[in-house]
Amino acid sequence: MKKQQKPPGKAAKFVAGFILVFVAVYALTVSVNRALKSSDYFRIREVITNDRLAHDFSYLVGRNIFELNLQREARFIAASFPTYKKIRLIRIFPDQLFVDFVKRKPLACVKLGRYWYVDEESVFWGGEDRPLTPALPVITGLEGRIAVYQQGRRYSDAALQASLSLLKEIRANRAFSGYTVSRVSPRDNNTLSFFVVPYTRQPAAGAPGDPEGVEIKINREGLKEKLYILAQMLAQLKSRSANIEYIDLRFKDPVIKFRK
Repeated sequence: MKKQQKPPGKAAKFVAGFILVFVAVYALTVSVNRALKSSDYFRIREVITNDRLAHDFSYLVGRNIFELNLQREARFIAASFPTYKKIRLIRIFPDQLFVDFVKRKPLACVKLGRYWYVDEESVFWGGEDRPLTPALPVITGLEGRIAVYQQGRRYSDAALQASLSLLKEIRANRAFSGYTVSRVSPRDNNTLSFFVVPYTRQPAAGAPGDPEGVEIKINREGLKEKLYILAQMLAQLKSRSANIEYIDLRFKDPVIKFRK
């Protein structure tokens, strides 16, 4: 007597059903994707930007908004605009593209024959014959160490890094909110000289003291703690700051040199 064949189990039916559903969904996805990419409704009609300068993005007009590789296009645009920290492309359906320019924020100017902006990531741009922004500190003494031949490039010179680290620490310290740094001059990779000026003092011809402010000599070891000590000293010596030639924080005990 022949054995009766067992009907397919529940597991087999589930697998077969899953495969059919997967194939149907995949076919539908491919079909919808093709329809979207071939439809004139989704072709880019306008490119909007948050930058006031007239940038020509006409080469993007007419392209399908779904086919556009946003990251690749953003990298392509960024290569032409080194003064921007980041560029993002955002789709605005159905037919617009928004180009978001995120500007770099300069931390200082670097004098290398010409004046260059530099941000906290050590990226250079600008290159003018005069100071770009009077309110920014000017970093000097790096001639022969850095040769800027490409805007938007990051430079990793140790003396530059020391100068930027100093400026970032000062900016983060609330005790220096009443002061501005006029100049930073690295003596080597570890030792720095910089000048602080109270915001209330307006340098004028014939005024006592150095119009650049009080010179501070410091090194990188224990920088945060030394800046805290400096802030306390400046607060105590505020009325006599115009008569101070320099404050030296490179040793165990601070040294104050007054003008004669």
